[in-house]
Amino acid sequence: RLRATGRRDSVSLSPSLTFRTSDDTTLSLQALVDASDFRRDMYIDWDTLLGPALRTPHYRQRTRLRLDQGQVSAEWEKKLQDGG
Repeated sequence: RLRATGRRDSVSLSPSLTFRTSDDTTLSLQALVDASDFRRDMYIDWDTLLGPALRTPHYRQRTRLRLDQGQVSAEWEKKLQDGG
């Protein structure tokens, strides 16, 4: 019998900020959050050359994936002056 397990957890964060003050005022905020959880369990049975044979060789696998994401964004722009 062979058993293999694996796990991976990851988090990523990507913030951004743009701020400019003058007659053409600009404000930009942006944030992205990504979190994931990955798990895998495998069980494998097989026939052997020595000893009694296994009744039923089988392969069983279980996979779990969880993904959470969040995003925030804001933008502010000042109107341009009328002109020609």
